[in-house]
Amino acid sequence: MSIPRSRFSSLFGRCQRPAHRRPDPDRPAPGRPAPGRPAPGRYLAGAPLLLAIAAVLVLGAPRGAAAAEPTIHRLQPTAALGSTTFDGDIYSFEHQLGALIDEVFRCLSPHTSGTDDNQVLFDGLSEFLDPYVNGTAPFVFESETGPGPDGSTVTTITSAGDDDLFPEGFTDPDTGTPLDAACVEIGISDTLDSQFPVTVTQATLEFLDSDTSVLGPLDITDFFGDPWDGRLSLGISTFAGRDIDTVELKLTTAPSTGDIFADGFESGDATSWTSSVP
Repeated sequence: MSIPRSRFSSLFGRCQRPAHRRPDPDRPAPGRPAPGRPAPGRYLAGAPLLLAIAAVLVLGAPRGAAAAEPTIHRLQPTAALGSTTFDGDIYSFEHQLGALIDEVFRCLSPHTSGTDDNQVLFDGLSEFLDPYVNGTAPFVFESETGPGPDGSTVTTITSAGDDDLFPEGFTDPDTGTPLDAACVEIGISDTLDSQFPVTVTQATLEFLDSDTSVLGPLDITDFFGDPWDGRLSLGISTFAGRDIDTVELKLTTAPSTGDIFADGFESGDATSWTSSVP
């Protein structure tokens, strides 16, 4: 059965176009703000500019802007935290007797030939050297304090024995000249190597008899190059037979700024010295 058009329209109504309206001057157009009110997002529109200005103030000028010339700074070597200057190194220490023979100062070893060749470990523990031919048994031990805020470290190397470390009565086997000088050699056959290049800012050497100073402390700072090559050799004339039972070498070291030569020596390095004691 068909429904008449008029009946259909009365049941569902009629679709009509809305009547055309003129724009109301007091009513804002869609998407535009009412008079006297800011447009939506006007405040947010300036946010990128403000953020950019803040970034320049905080992070500095952009890469394209003029900047200060870069400066290269030389960093000083420093000891690692908890480390010391010479700790763990194997080095040689030897007492010797000497004399001026044919205008040449010579030092000869009174030690017997041993298996370690007077090499010791820098570890703060007492360690015996090879005994003398007369039975004297010397030993060596070390101590260190630091590094301090400036990287300086005080190192003390002490050798001692149960008898005179520089006994008299020995002669040069070739000429028969009495060996009346006391000689100390450190690092000659095996250098005392530091964990980083160091300069010796102060060095003293003292000879004692039963804790009583016999000679020194002698200032021997000038005997060390910069950086120090780990070797020291010196002799003191007419000093044998003084009942010296302790020798104490005290070094104050700091990170070196000197040039390091391929052979380990600094130009003008002094490794030998002689002095007469009345």
